[in-house]
Amino acid sequence: MVRLENGQRKRLRTLGPGSLVGEMALYSGQPRSADVVAETPCRAYRLSAERFARLEREDPSVVIQFHSFVVKLLAKRLSAASDEIRALL
Repeated sequence: MVRLENGQRKRLRTLGPGSLVGEMALYSGQPRSADVVAETPCRAYRLSAERFARLEREDPSVVIQFHSFVVKLLAKRLSAASDEIRALL
């Protein structure tokens, strides 16, 4: 959800089980651009920047796999966003 200038909130997308959110903020160090709201009970895991940095030091092979996963995920999301924009034009 994002907060609009008029104070309302707008749903951007609905994600399913196993989804990754907040990855851009993890890489950029900036605040997240949207909030996540669960519609049903769920289990969420948080990877803090500090824990991620520790993981980079202690188990770089796992971090390489994580980076690869995130790159593929972001490419897929960017492609979908491009398709949505193209459909609006």
